[in-house]
Amino acid sequence: MADDAVRGGECLSADERCMLEAAGKLGLDLRGDLDALATATAEREVSLLGQPLRKYVWGYIGVFPKGLPVKIEISADLLAGASGNFTGPASLTTGVTGNSFMRCGAEYTAGASQPWSA
Repeated sequence: MADDAVRGGECLSADERCMLEAAGKLGLDLRGDLDALATATAEREVSLLGQPLRKYVWGYIGVFPKGLPVKIEISADLLAGASGNFTGPASLTTGVTGNSFMRCGAEYTAGASQPWSA
């Protein structure tokens, strides 16, 4: 390799000064998606009369007074009700993006450091 052939930098002479530098761009891109579907149901039923109406009827199965006594309950109520159903989608997108420029290098200048010895 010739004294003046250092790639990526400049080299005046191996005896004077030599500089080598590398530069570049670093990038980061992270993304995430979250999708959800929610469903809710509500039902309500109320009595419009407050309390059910009850009527009791007594009787006998068979001939009175030796028959079997029975009690019959008749009840009536007036109900009103409502129900609802809700379905809705939800989504969340999140991410991180980063860019950086990086430069790294070294320089040698003759006479700037102590000579090495073996």
